[in-house]
Amino acid sequence: MRFLFAIVALVLAGVMIVLGIAQRTVFLEPATSSLSATIAADAPYAVIDSSALTEHPGAQTVTLSGSDTLFAAYGRTADVKAWLAGHEYVSIHSTDKNGPGLGSDTVPADTDVPAGTAPVAAATVTNPAGSDLWLEEFTGTKELTATVNLPEGISMIVASDGTNPAPSKVSITWPVDNSTPWAGPLIMGAPSSPLSGSSCTCGHSSTCAGRTALAATCPRVHGCRDFRARPAPSPSRRARSPGDGRSGGP
Repeated sequence: MRFLFAIVALVLAGVMIVLGIAQRTVFLEPATSSLSATIAADAPYAVIDSSALTEHPGAQTVTLSGSDTLFAAYGRTADVKAWLAGHEYVSIHSTDKNGPGLGSDTVPADTDVPAGTAPVAAATVTNPAGSDLWLEEFTGTKELTATVNLPEGISMIVASDGTNPAPSKVSITWPVDNSTPWAGPLIMGAPSSPLSGSSCTCGHSSTCAGRTALAATCPRVHGCRDFRARPAPSPSRRARSPGDGRSGGP
């Protein structure tokens, strides 16, 4: 019966090790999650809405490409839309259809500004760089990457220089917790499986169950099937020579 336990313990240890390694390799989830959107080629401005930036929790890494000159800035959503009043732009927002995703729509010029927001930018002002409405600005060439941590109610404006088309490709990346807390315990716990110590038929060492090679390491072999050549047992008493015995007289 204990030999059967040894087999079960060996199988369980193997399964634990395989599962522990698989969690860190085959089953390991990506460390990031990304969504992307395309901006119409003739649009001079684009707005990454707050719903798109907060599609996933955590910091956002925004990557822009598709233009020689790149500009991005973030501010209150109301201020961003107020600055764009009178200008046509592309809105990048969350779709919330069949899971996370980004969609884009063209928003026509609108001169109506909600009460309590900043004044509408003059139609002749085309370059958004340097506006005091932005909380932070980013500039670059060919490709621009900015990592921010924006809450709800904050949006990002994207442009080139306000005259040339805005960057055509927008990508947002969020970090994902792909930790595997069970990988270590599974791998380290396999050798110390509770069944491993009961696999020996003599009850002293699990290595006895290995028979030929492993049986030699058992500190006590009685009760185990030890296949080693055993020395001949010593005689229980000294052998007598023919002349040693006492002979009875006639």
